[in-house]
Amino acid sequence: MTIDYSHIAESILRENTNIKIPVTGDSMSPLLRTGDTILVEPVNAEDLSAGDILVYKTGGNMVAHRLVRVLRSSGRCMFLTKGDTFSSIDSPVRESDIIGRAYAVGKHGMKLNLKKRIFAIVNRLSYLLSPLSSFLYGLRRRHKGFDVSYDAVMKPNEEMFISALLKDEFSEEKPDSELAVILKDCVDLSKVHRLARENGISQKLYTIIKKLQDNNTLEFKTENEISFLNKMKTDYLYTAAKNTLLYSEFRRVADSFRDGKIDLMAMKGAALAELAYRDIGTRSMSDIDLLIKKKDIKKTDALFEGLGYTAADPSPFDSMDHPNNYLTTRDYRSSNPAHPSFHLHWHMVNSSVPAPYSAGIDMNDIWEDAVSVEIAGTRVLSMSPHHFLLHLTEHAMRVTHSASRLLYFMDIAALIKSYGNKLDWHKAVRAGKDYGVDIFMRNVLKLTHLNTGIGVPEWVLSSLKEKKRTLGERLFFNITARGSGISGLSYLVHMGMNKGIMKKASLLLRTLFPPAWVLAKRHPDSLGRTPAKFYFYRFKSVLSSVILSPVRKLRNICLILMLCMSVATASSVHASEPPVNDTEIEQNNTYTMEAGIPEYLIAPEDVLEIRIWRGFEEKKHEVTVKPDGYIMVAYVSIKVADMTVRQAEAELNEALLEYIKKPRVEILIKEYKGRTITILGAIQSNGRLSTGPGIYPLKGKTTLSQLIISAGGFAKDAKLENVRIKKTEGTIQSVNLFEIMFGSEVSNDIIVDSGDTVYIPYKDEEEESSVFVLGEIRKPGVYKLTPDLTLLQALVKAGGYKEVALIDEIRIIRGGLDNPQFILADTEAIVERGDMTKNVFLQDKDIIYIPKTKIGNWNAFLKKMRPTLEFLTLPFIGVTQINDMVKDGED
Repeated sequence: MTIDYSHIAESILRENTNIKIPVTGDSMSPLLRTGDTILVEPVNAEDLSAGDILVYKTGGNMVAHRLVRVLRSSGRCMFLTKGDTFSSIDSPVRESDIIGRAYAVGKHGMKLNLKKRIFAIVNRLSYLLSPLSSFLYGLRRRHKGFDVSYDAVMKPNEEMFISALLKDEFSEEKPDSELAVILKDCVDLSKVHRLARENGISQKLYTIIKKLQDNNTLEFKTENEISFLNKMKTDYLYTAAKNTLLYSEFRRVADSFRDGKIDLMAMKGAALAELAYRDIGTRSMSDIDLLIKKKDIKKTDALFEGLGYTAADPSPFDSMDHPNNYLTTRDYRSSNPAHPSFHLHWHMVNSSVPAPYSAGIDMNDIWEDAVSVEIAGTRVLSMSPHHFLLHLTEHAMRVTHSASRLLYFMDIAALIKSYGNKLDWHKAVRAGKDYGVDIFMRNVLKLTHLNTGIGVPEWVLSSLKEKKRTLGERLFFNITARGSGISGLSYLVHMGMNKGIMKKASLLLRTLFPPAWVLAKRHPDSLGRTPAKFYFYRFKSVLSSVILSPVRKLRNICLILMLCMSVATASSVHASEPPVNDTEIEQNNTYTMEAGIPEYLIAPEDVLEIRIWRGFEEKKHEVTVKPDGYIMVAYVSIKVADMTVRQAEAELNEALLEYIKKPRVEILIKEYKGRTITILGAIQSNGRLSTGPGIYPLKGKTTLSQLIISAGGFAKDAKLENVRIKKTEGTIQSVNLFEIMFGSEVSNDIIVDSGDTVYIPYKDEEEESSVFVLGEIRKPGVYKLTPDLTLLQALVKAGGYKEVALIDEIRIIRGGLDNPQFILADTEAIVERGDMTKNVFLQDKDIIYIPKTKIGNWNAFLKKMRPTLEFLTLPFIGVTQINDMVKDGED
């Protein structure tokens, strides 16, 4: 209810006097109506309580609404208000916006004091009966043609805290940071953790909380708060470790598909973790969902069998014949418990409830618009952004899901935020209508905005809006919007999509009594038969999901709402200054931050694909960045090294203005070659050149754990507690990768950079003595020291020296790098004269170096190469790349 005369607000605050104000609107009916007046008194924040009628400033006006909840933390307060006839709450009110409290009402010339006698009871009843008022007035508004929207919903403090965190992450306005800070001291953190886990978002929530903590926005100091933070971090680290193993196997399978010339598309979690969340620890996966073409089912079955996987479903020949309006998957599992199961789809829709709309989805369109992406270090296909969005909305609205978990909304919010302008909303709306799932998109996008604050263009919701929503759709949306998502509730929407009593009856019949092969897939022990007991189980499952579960849920909701009326406030404490988070580095040699997004810096040797439009005419150029950082394209030469793609586009566009009227430029990095990193030691290799120890390109902001995944994952016998990183400036950093991925103490993943060398030792290496053979030798590396290992034996093990080797200058560097001894190796006497007295017995950590040129000052040479040799003398096996670094010191 809007109050006129907003100019008097300052006088009320300044003069500390009561004042009479006329009111308009029906938001506080029946207690307050247009034509009534309210008497307002100044009030202190600590004197306010739920049920009071609060008068406050908003948008240049004054509003009088019911105070429904007070949030207090360390002397700060926020107030949640709601009109008695509204279902949604207002934006949180700050203490500075409060004008006063209505203590009396003027009706028909009478003054009704809301603090005394019967009128105090009437005011209290109005407060308690406001849910009934909002329902009745909601019906009235709909009858008059108004479509009530739920911009904010009253929820328990714990749910509001989670929602405030999500909005701080995904909303551009970030309106709820202050609300989250106050709510932290008004919630049961153990319940927050439980709710986050139940909704599948504890991992992402941890990264949001950690960012706010590092920015000194949220503080965690008490034992209970630190315990909560560690529990959330454990969820994150466990997910990161599990996904590391999942992606390692995903890569092996994807490479096999490519070798078998079978088209493969990553779906849902496997694609979202890297493409949308860009942090594999924030998106949990129970299995890996992949999309294939239906014609490839038999080939895929044979491929998985060759990889050691067995199908848990009937014959692939049966799957070929099954229609696409029910289950469209095959489940493959490995005897190795460390390997994930793979869920193979050949259609976007997969449901045991009949989905007639699936026939309208053209999978050929999905495949034609698919884009090539890199996941887990290998190239696969992914749905185009608009099809990906459509798929996630349809997936959330399946009957078994019913948008009942925040994970569904967070996936969509992450996709929208990550893809940004690459998401074509026009194509998404058009595809939704063409495929007959626009009703799903409308509800899920509205719920996603409500729960995460992510921006959804208003015209998109208007384009998807129908003149009249079914009763089932309204019930589904209203219940789910209040955070009361129920598995099976979206069946009301599915039922409403089937027009006419016969179609509705058919849907219900086919839900309760699906074809025999559907039961066979859901109940493998039926062996394709359909005995009565399986139909009984089906009926019981549907009854429990669609009817009994909502009843139990609504009962619990009523209990929770009653308890929330007497929520007590908690005190807050101050935390110590949080540690520096290395993952928040603004830039390094590989990337820089633009508008909060890490952008790759173009480097020499990178291959660029440049598209230039002149009107509707397009010309494509493929160029390699020269060593000096310049490119030559379409009449102009510009320097693009150390620029982001956006900066290079702007630079080239400006340079082309001299030759082309209104050019448009798009630059894509086709091959990343300029920024590289070396990975050595205990890295898994599947026999392909693309995994295992070697040199890998960096494609932007990359953490150590992401780098290990791209290289194939760490070996089973890797010693993760002592990972070493040699930086380009020569320093060496020791990292406990085990703590990063599996630990419970607060630690952070770190950012790697171009030119770094990462070494993961093996568990048994540090227990063994070894020697190092470097320089002009055929097999440079590290060799185990045996009790009688001699210089000659070491040279033979290393394959002998090369033709360019200067054999009379071979040195054995002994005694460590602080006090080295340089022993001249007289190989000529050993080999040509057979003088075995010159065949030196080697000692632990001896370095044998075979130069190609005469080194005049070995001490100077050693000093120049000391950082590299320090890294080298750390225990590792099979290193060849480091040899090139050492040889550079000769020049």
